[in-house]
Amino acid sequence: MFRFRKSTRSGPKDDRGGICSADSEEKLCLDARQVVQGIRYHILDGHIARAVSNDSCARAEDRLVERPDRLTVLRGRWEKMTDAQRLRWLLEQSHTSFTVGGDGLAELVSGT
Repeated sequence: MFRFRKSTRSGPKDDRGGICSADSEEKLCLDARQVVQGIRYHILDGHIARAVSNDSCARAEDRLVERPDRLTVLRGRWEKMTDAQRLRWLLEQSHTSFTVGGDGLAELVSGT
C-alpha cells in the first residue's frame, strides 16, 4: 500500500502527506485522502467487503480534513505490521469504523 522512499529533505515532505523525517527516524505522514485510501485498500484487499461506498469515503475524508495534524507512524513500526494491523491502526488513529451490509458494501462511519 504505502512504499517508503529515501527523503532528501528533512522535515515534512509537503501538505499532501508522504515521508517525513524527525530525529533521524523516517516517519510515514498520511493526509486525509491517504488515510481513507489506505482503509479502503485494506478492506478490499482483505476481502472484508466486495466494495466500499464512495459517499462514505468522501464523508470520512471531509471529516479528517478538519484535523489539524496528519497521522504519523514510524517507518519501522509500519513495516512490521501485518495488513490487518495496518487497517486496525488506520481505523483507530482516524477514529473511523465501518459496517458491511448484506450486499457486501462497506460504509465508513465516524467513531472507533
